[in-house]
Amino acid sequence: MLLALLLIARVDLMTHEGAARVNGTWRYSDVRIIEVSTKDPSGRTVITNDFEPHAGAADFNDSAWEVIDPPSLVQERSHGRVAFNWYRIRITIPETVDGLPVAGTSVFFETVVDDYAEVWVNGELPRDFGQNGGSVVAGFNAANRVLLTPNAVSGQQIQIAIFGINGPISDAPGNFIFLRSAKLEFVQVPRQHAVRRRH
Repeated sequence: MLLALLLIARVDLMTHEGAARVNGTWRYSDVRIIEVSTKDPSGRTVITNDFEPHAGAADFNDSAWEVIDPPSLVQERSHGRVAFNWYRIRITIPETVDGLPVAGTSVFFETVVDDYAEVWVNGELPRDFGQNGGSVVAGFNAANRVLLTPNAVSGQQIQIAIFGINGPISDAPGNFIFLRSAKLEFVQVPRQHAVRRRH
């Protein structure tokens, strides 16, 4: 049985007002593909590809990165073809949104990246077999929706890192990467009836 969720408030992080509401500053970096050595299944040393920076960690230092004006997130970035990038923002849960208290709500982050995205939350990228969306690629220009916290607390800080991917990868396009949307939703999840313990 699905529970009905009650939307309390929404914050558009691609606006000045929305980013300021959560004390958020967007930062950006291109990604470079590099050659590295590793071991193949037989144990031989081989050359393969990796990328840098690896910026999913919550404590990654992005202070030298470009600061992005929120409305400009819709602008194309990266170098096209086989390309990747990072968008990072640290948010602070406010006491209220549009005059409504949000303490105790579940907070979701939803973004649509043109073309694909992976979303790290506080340095974690959870994934399961068969998973479609959430923290991992949802599909071509599809929404990634992840739970940031099930119980919002005013002043709580949450680090979000979005890994943007140009695609389709096997038919690398000449276009670039950009955000179509990035928002927070504060949702009230109905509490289930408490089960009394027998003495």
